[in-house]
Amino acid sequence: MGSHHLLDRYDDEDAAERYYSMRLRHALPTAQGLFEAFDGRWVYALGKDAHAPFGIGDAPILPGFESAQDAIDDFGCEAAEFVKAATEADLPLYAHLVNLFVGGSLPPPMHSVLIHETCSLGQSMAAAARARLRGIHTLKVKIDPDSGLEQSLKSLERLRDTYPKISLRIDLAGGMNEVLELGQDPEPWLERFAQLKVEYIEDPVRSELIDLLPEGIVPIGLDLVSASYERATETIERGQIQVLVLKPHLCGSFGRAFTLARTAAARRVKVVLSSLYDSPVGIATLIHFAVALGLADTAHGLNTLSLTYPHPCAELRPGRDGRILVPRGAGLGLPSGDWMPK
Repeated sequence: MGSHHLLDRYDDEDAAERYYSMRLRHALPTAQGLFEAFDGRWVYALGKDAHAPFGIGDAPILPGFESAQDAIDDFGCEAAEFVKAATEADLPLYAHLVNLFVGGSLPPPMHSVLIHETCSLGQSMAAAARARLRGIHTLKVKIDPDSGLEQSLKSLERLRDTYPKISLRIDLAGGMNEVLELGQDPEPWLERFAQLKVEYIEDPVRSELIDLLPEGIVPIGLDLVSASYERATETIERGQIQVLVLKPHLCGSFGRAFTLARTAAARRVKVVLSSLYDSPVGIATLIHFAVALGLADTAHGLNTLSLTYPHPCAELRPGRDGRILVPRGAGLGLPSGDWMPK
């Protein structure tokens, strides 16, 4: 898709967009391929003059997400409009979102958001050591989809033996698909993950195969990457998952993302916010989103900037308590940076 989709959302004099690219410390294996950089666009909702409040949104561009790009772009555009409106009202973005989507009642005060550390299985030992030093108690390990389940489980068993107290979240990148497609019994595999005392396994299968997974062995997380909005809602309402890994961009709008999160919470499904490997603009947006929903007690996947080098925004580094401070000030509260409109 060309770069004109975002521009079409505004009159030319009121809009701008810029590309960004953030290199990674280490290549990251995902179900969409090997990532060596996080790329995307910043889209702006500009004021009438250079001194007027402006808004900014983030629209990541990831290989394998082409079919979702319109939804991602729509969310980024809406974010820019909301940030501009919040700035004009001298409100932090989370307060503006509460006014719009939560009936205007402010959530309990949240000054910071708990996060997990994301890493590949190959980097998990080093990441666990680093996380422990930083006060981060939850590790999300992404399995290389080209590695076999047996090999991955042995590596995870070594990780668990070395760090018995760390909370593990495992992203299988659809690793159970082949087991089910071959008609094999997934129960022995799930029992081995259960023995590792994982918090949950995420993205174990394509959404159309989730009905084939036995329930009650290990908590199952569903990522919107592997399911449509409608399928995710249905899966939640049928009680088939225990965790919703919510990437708000993929909902296409803040309203749909809030609705899905509230549907999950009503069914006692844990909501874990996850970035699309956003720039600081997108991470700050999602931190405000977490505050607006009052998701204070869950570790979220909002520390993906730690995978990049150099780190693009010191204000979004977690503290020694494993939490990222909510940026202070109107709108996103971010300091000046490369994301500022030219």
